[in-house]
Amino acid sequence: MPRQVRRRHKPLDRVDLTGQVVAGRYAVTGLLGHGSMGFVYRAVDQNLKSDVVIKVPAEDRLENPGFLERFHRESSFLVRLRHPHIISILDAGQVEDVPYFVMQYVGGGSLEDRQRQQDGMRRPMSRRSLAQWLPQIGAALDFMHSQDCVHRDVKPANILFDDHGNPYLSDFGLSKVVLTADEDSSSTAAGAVVGTPNYVAPELVLGRDFDGQADQYSLAVTVYEILSGIIPFEGPTASATMVNQTRVRPRDLAELNPRIPAALSAAVRRGMSKRPDRRFASCAEFAAAVLKGAMPPSSSSSQSVLSNTSTVTIQAPSLISDGKRKVKGNRVACKSCKQQLEITAKHGGKKGRCGGCGQRIAVSKNAKSVEFLIPLDAQTPLGASTDAQYALVFSQKAFGYDFNTTQALVVVGVLLLFIIVGATVATSLMHHDPDAIKKLKVESSGISREGG
Repeated sequence: MPRQVRRRHKPLDRVDLTGQVVAGRYAVTGLLGHGSMGFVYRAVDQNLKSDVVIKVPAEDRLENPGFLERFHRESSFLVRLRHPHIISILDAGQVEDVPYFVMQYVGGGSLEDRQRQQDGMRRPMSRRSLAQWLPQIGAALDFMHSQDCVHRDVKPANILFDDHGNPYLSDFGLSKVVLTADEDSSSTAAGAVVGTPNYVAPELVLGRDFDGQADQYSLAVTVYEILSGIIPFEGPTASATMVNQTRVRPRDLAELNPRIPAALSAAVRRGMSKRPDRRFASCAEFAAAVLKGAMPPSSSSSQSVLSNTSTVTIQAPSLISDGKRKVKGNRVACKSCKQQLEITAKHGGKKGRCGGCGQRIAVSKNAKSVEFLIPLDAQTPLGASTDAQYALVFSQKAFGYDFNTTQALVVVGVLLLFIIVGATVATSLMHHDPDAIKKLKVESSGISREGG
């Protein structure tokens, strides 16, 4: 169970935590957002000197007598839920009668931010943009489902990015704990719907049993919105929108935009099936089908895509981003095999592969960071690509020479062998002829003097 803070501290003002210190550690700097379920604040962890996010439930939630017990039980599980593309819950506790989550802060904005123009209007985004976040979020959702946890509030606002463009799934903590506060151990309270009306799955609206397929539905609605700029089931009221989720079939993406391939439109339509058993087996499978449909094979392996203002031709990708790392002291650890690779200014803007495991790598123009690339098809081995643009090999350096892991081990082994043989010979000489070493020293000393 998460710790319950008992130290003495200034009483919290639950109306606004800005300027206050939570649990004697987290200095709240401002309100990031709020809704019917709770409040989200930015804060500084005074112990670790790092930015964090603090979430606290709305006051009416605290009036539920069973809420705190459920909060403590479920937050202990959520703290252990770790995945590279899930926002981490770093801490959970309670000050006075106010429970809180402390979460990882990422400052690159949300998918919703990327879609909205300066006037606040949604705009269609290119199919190309899907590869930057969809497979990673699909994998994160499947991981949650493998841990018997369903997000239930997947939407563009809950897909965040860090400063390097890496995507993260967010807000599962608050939806998991706060949104279930009205549920008893056996069923959902009558009329209670978990999720955001524009994205909620039909089975949740109808109060039926649900699993990870509900998240796939929301993810498919998100893809539809990103590509079209239209929320497919939005009605005049929240209630009307939820009714639409159970009955309305939106226009195909290919009808809205003839440049969208039929295969892509079909994959999204399947992900939004009213019946969960007609959707894909997993979110990762859905993501793979969407990306495959987005970049169909052709004689030139290229595809015309509608950008914000014009049509451009892009190369169908076989590799997608698996995250970025900063280069420190001309060194960066390979994400796959952990080998320390040398990256210098001459590598700026170049692509290559790890000499140890074949991991594909793209170096930034200023050589201060690298991006790791993995096959679009999850079944393809990491180093399977034979593309000439990845011919450059990044490796470790020793004695001024480049070595991959195997070569480095061979060199070290040979050196150790020479040391062992030399020690063995010296020991043998001392054992059979104790004066041999002295003679050698005298002779070498004489040679030295003659040479001088």
